[in-house]
Amino acid sequence: MSTYIVPGAAQQPATQLRELTTGGELVSSSNPLQVVLEVDTVTIGGVEIVDSGGTNKLAIDSSGRLTLIPNSSVNLAQYAGVAPTLDNTSIPAFSMRGKGTVAGDTPLMLELTGALAGGVVPQDMIRRATIAGYAYSACTGKLTAPGAGTFGFQLLAPASNTKNILIYSLVVIQSAAGIHQMMKTAINVNTITGWATNDVAATITNNGASATASTATASYSNANVTGTLLGNAREVTGNAGNTPQEILTNGECIWLPAGAGAISGFALYLSDSGANPWGVTCEYLEF
Repeated sequence: MSTYIVPGAAQQPATQLRELTTGGELVSSSNPLQVVLEVDTVTIGGVEIVDSGGTNKLAIDSSGRLTLIPNSSVNLAQYAGVAPTLDNTSIPAFSMRGKGTVAGDTPLMLELTGALAGGVVPQDMIRRATIAGYAYSACTGKLTAPGAGTFGFQLLAPASNTKNILIYSLVVIQSAAGIHQMMKTAINVNTITGWATNDVAATITNNGASATASTATASYSNANVTGTLLGNAREVTGNAGNTPQEILTNGECIWLPAGAGAISGFALYLSDSGANPWGVTCEYLEF
């Protein structure tokens, strides 16, 4: 069975049709092969695009604007007031991934205004916060308990704090397995018997190159805490021996908002079975 291709306009006589063999090869001819589609007054590249009814046409007008009939023309020279450009990833710079002005910016950054407004907070956002100078780490360092007992770590924001604090990671480790309690607090818990005379400031480090100090306070007790534990129970957790345990799992976080009228924070009370090494590291953003 032979297949024919129109050479030139659709009105060319049938004697000038080009013929394909059953194997798909073009039958030789001295005339050059042309494939021309019939055009209309509203076309794109010589091809008219219509819907099944044949009336609603997709076209580009003389100014380069996309026309959606019966709607008015849409100017594609700008998107949200910004001229579209391509970077070295071949993705429009105005795309939903929140591109900045530098080609190759980190993708999936949906922040629009402020520090975190409208943004997802995965590792890439935390890296950005680190570079910006508002990511912090509060750490006890490696400690060794004097014996079996309960030991503590706390982080708190002062009353009427000017910064929001978002705690996204809390890691505990000790050489022996143990079960621990984490409590939300509205006071400084270093007044508990046993902690009161053994309160030590934890080391708070700005994780970026910035020298900006944190507004938060963190401390710990490596002496047995014998008084009543203060705070509202938030979580009971535990760890295997010599295994770091992330307490804030499945996207959990602790939010200490700016402007709160009282102290806000948390305390982690660790149970240790003997004179074992232990430590706590808390990671948070402040903005």
